[in-house]
Amino acid sequence: MIIKTKIQDSLWSILFLFVFAGSALNAMAYDFKVDGIYYNYGDTEFTVSVTSGLPKCSGDVVIPATVEYNGVTYTVTAIEDYALDLSPDLTSVTIPATVTRIGKLALTGSPNLGSIVVDSVNQVFDSRDNCNAVIETATNTLLFGCKNTVIPNTVTAIGYSAFDSADNTEFNIPSSVVTIADRAFAYCAKMTSISIGCSVASIGFRIFEGSNNLTEIVVDGNNQTFDCRNNCNAIIETATNKLVAGCKSTIIPDDVTIIGDYAFKSCQNLSSITIPNSVAIIGNHAFDDCYYYLTSIELPNSVRSIGEYAFKNCKALKTITIPKSVAIIGDYAFDLCNLESVTCLATIPPFAGANSFYTYNTTTLYVPSYLVNTYQTADVWKKFITIIGIDLPSENYDVNGDGQVTIADVTNLIDYLLSH
Repeated sequence: MIIKTKIQDSLWSILFLFVFAGSALNAMAYDFKVDGIYYNYGDTEFTVSVTSGLPKCSGDVVIPATVEYNGVTYTVTAIEDYALDLSPDLTSVTIPATVTRIGKLALTGSPNLGSIVVDSVNQVFDSRDNCNAVIETATNTLLFGCKNTVIPNTVTAIGYSAFDSADNTEFNIPSSVVTIADRAFAYCAKMTSISIGCSVASIGFRIFEGSNNLTEIVVDGNNQTFDCRNNCNAIIETATNKLVAGCKSTIIPDDVTIIGDYAFKSCQNLSSITIPNSVAIIGNHAFDDCYYYLTSIELPNSVRSIGEYAFKNCKALKTITIPKSVAIIGDYAFDLCNLESVTCLATIPPFAGANSFYTYNTTTLYVPSYLVNTYQTADVWKKFITIIGIDLPSENYDVNGDGQVTIADVTNLIDYLLSH
């Protein structure tokens, strides 16, 4: 029986490796290669698309309008998803008039890319004004840029991951731009400053993710949707007082009420930040993946909700105090954090996800002494192996001076301790 079980386990392992390897090979599959460029056969006869392969393209790549293989001439009509992404040695790309479709992340992640030229008679895409970018002509959306891109003042939108990993030190968003999509300026390692134009009315998530040297964020003073009040080096949605995106030098203004989803995600040079006593909501993934850089954070007694994955993978956090105002802690909020202790001052155990904390066995939970039994029986909180009551001076318990210790007395005492 033992031998049979081991054989079954081995067969499952082999099957897993076969499937995984097959998936990896399919991801890099191509039909043929000519002059260092990989192609797949197209949906219609005698057409092909540029696809991904290894080794990655390097140097100056000129995508031809037609390519010949085994005596047959094919028209190049598309550049597939991820086709030329993550090509560190790619320096320039020329796109022919025949290309009418370019997939997602097709030209991203190449920091040394300095020139992008679209054939002037292409009916779908252009690189107007020698801007070194791919622009979707009909929508005026800049789809892909590079380190030498100058955003034309006719562009109205910057697309998803348009400048991902570009080697620019600064960006100036012209007044024509209305929309900035998710991850537009992610992982721009050398970017130190960006200015947002007066017409920008929509900004996606994670726009500065991984751009760790960004220190200056400026929003045009005439912008009606966003601002950077008090020179805070952050983008704030004016109507809601929500901080949309920040950087390592952000100072959160004391009228901000929401730290938005992904606002500081992967801000790996953020070592500490002060959250003012106006913030009520910390959004999903707000400080996700700050790794070993974010060493401490103090939550004020205004916070009512901590979002899902809010502090995930903040490995340098050793201790956190949950103020009594918190009512909700999202799932995985402190996942992969090496917390040694959690202090929760809430008189009613906050609603928490099953995986809100990472190490229930090794993390000590501290709560007000009179609430130990409550936390020991509360969902999720009872998963902490060690729950210890906070020792408060007994002479201070009777805050009202009526000779009796009530919940109101303890609540008032906690308020006092929090304010001193």
